[in-house]
Amino acid sequence: MLFFRFRKTSPISSLEPGTVVIIEGTVVPKTELSLRGTGDKCVFYALTQESFRLSERGGRKLWLVDQYEQQASGFYLDDGTGKLYIPIQPVVMDMRGGHVVTADIGGAGQKRIYARIVRGKDRLRLHGTIDKPYGKEPSDSLVLRPAPDGKILGLAR
Repeated sequence: MLFFRFRKTSPISSLEPGTVVIIEGTVVPKTELSLRGTGDKCVFYALTQESFRLSERGGRKLWLVDQYEQQASGFYLDDGTGKLYIPIQPVVMDMRGGHVVTADIGGAGQKRIYARIVRGKDRLRLHGTIDKPYGKEPSDSLVLRPAPDGKILGLAR
């Protein structure tokens, strides 16, 4: 979404189910994840694991990607006027920004991880569709689902 960070946000207290909105608030964890390799606590991470090895073409050693994964735990977004629940759905989240965490995990500089994480109390701007909770989702607030393009767009500050 073009100029996402400059678009006007909607207060959570005025949201109605079925509307596509941009909201901004503070992350309030419902549960937290532990980042593999470092133990950092977060509600979302996008992790890349690399190893230093020969490429498929041979020649010199390079840092090559072994694995990429995203994980999210359910969390609330609170803007001061109300709170909104963001369910566990890492596949449909396109998150930008956040904290960067790096670590050597293989010893001798042979494996490393690079992760972008979102922690509790971070400021977060999200774009998605408002819906009513169903199933095991908390019934005390509305829920943010993917926008019509199939993604929840996020910007952590």
